Amino acid sequence: MAEWEIVPASQEAKREISAGLRAYNRPHFPVDGDLSLCIFDSEGKVAAGLIGWRAMGFAHVDVLWVREDLRRSGLGGRLLEQAESLAKKAGAEVLTLDTFSFQAPEFYPRHGYRLMGSARAGEMTWYFYKKQL
Repeated sequence: MAEWEIVPASQEAKREISAGLRAYNRPHFPVDGDLSLCIFDSEGKVAAGLIGWRAMGFAHVDVLWVREDLRRSGLGGRLLEQAESLAKKAGAEVLTLDTFSFQAPEFYPRHGYRLMGSARAGEMTWYFYKKQL
């Protein structure tokens, strides 16, 4: 049997690993929609945004971000509602997302998300949410 050496992955190796998994997943779980959205301010700068996808009845938010000076302005909720609407119109039945305790875990239940579980390490908690659409 050959000896295998495990080393830190380079950027090129990371791209190849991700591409390999996407290629394997594609026949079983084809991602069929992009849910990414953006809001620009009056100066044309990004004020807030959401990066997400949908596939086979699922939708997922990878990133929801609001610029610090605009937090608590309602922009995050508007982005989330728009992503939910787009996902539902495209046939998604559930939307999932995750957040850390230092971010805004209290934000999602206010928007109808239910806690699926959490993981704790030291003082940090990682929360996993879902919402039936």
